[in-house]
Amino acid sequence: MKRVAAFACALAFAGVVAGASPASRPVVPGASGTVWAVERFDGGVNTLAGFDAGTGEVLGVVPVGSRPIGVTAPHGTGKVYTADERSNQLSVLDKASFTIVKTIPTGPASFPHHMIASPNGNFVYFGRYNTNTVGVVDTSTDEMVHAWPASLNPLAKTHAVWITDDGKDLYATNEVANSISKLDAQTGELLWELPIGSRPSEVLVTPNRKTAYVTVRNENKVKIVDLTGDTPSLSGETFIGVQPDTMQITNDGQTLVVGLRSIPQMALMDTGTLESASSASPATGSAATNGCPPTANTPSSPSRASTPPSRARSRSSRTTAARSSTPGRIRAAPSPTASSTSRTSCGKSKSRELPDDP
Repeated sequence: MKRVAAFACALAFAGVVAGASPASRPVVPGASGTVWAVERFDGGVNTLAGFDAGTGEVLGVVPVGSRPIGVTAPHGTGKVYTADERSNQLSVLDKASFTIVKTIPTGPASFPHHMIASPNGNFVYFGRYNTNTVGVVDTSTDEMVHAWPASLNPLAKTHAVWITDDGKDLYATNEVANSISKLDAQTGELLWELPIGSRPSEVLVTPNRKTAYVTVRNENKVKIVDLTGDTPSLSGETFIGVQPDTMQITNDGQTLVVGLRSIPQMALMDTGTLESASSASPATGSAATNGCPPTANTPSSPSRASTPPSRARSRSSRTTAARSSTPGRIRAAPSPTASSTSRTSCGKSKSRELPDDP
């Protein structure tokens, strides 16, 4: 637990560094590459920005489509892709010129959402949130080449995707179907679908492909899925914080970093004990442990930790960050305005005609 708490303090410090003025901002030891962040501002300009991961220096800012909600920088492409939800498109930035060189239609009212690139950089996968499908973009042509069903429920609302390090298996969360699913990343075949709980947000699979972590938003939990057998099975769960969403895992596999759509905005879970620590917004630079214990390793066991009250915060502006050029499992880092350390994030907006991700 002390290790997780110390890591929370380190992340909070990184947030303070990123938010400091250029004159006072120190170099972050060992950090390299670029942090790519989309700023989603309802009623204002939506942008993609690049930051030096070591110094926080702004490398450039460009406008993108309406309500960007995901960003990824595929390996070896020299490009960055954003998921522009309300424009129903992906925007493509050329790193060298720092300009948007193309927009890729994702289908009417498809609402492209959380996204990830294949390890070799050849494809970008994203949840088509207003459907039950995963969109696939070929990065050599920058065209959407597939829309693969991720659920048998046509109203599933496929939210987020994850691809394994070998590039063979694709996992997806389905918010309305309350399930996670596994697809063949080469053929798009739906291999299985597993009920997981009320409103799963993201899924993350460990590098050894034996374990999946799933944030279940309406239950305030992270659930653990054993992938070693012929069929997947729930092996544990723990209270993590209010409205868990995005995830990353550290290089050593010992700490799961979870973005929360509440205050505090980040939680850290020890993957061995399932104990967690919470960290406040990078803007405050503070961290504290919450002492929430894990539940028993049975899917039906209730959490022994009570859910703390959350404080509402405005979601009209939301920053999503992704890191490129530096290998490792933590692929995200705080930007000067980032509200969480995450690969993807999403905000609140509702529409009767076009249901959104609140």
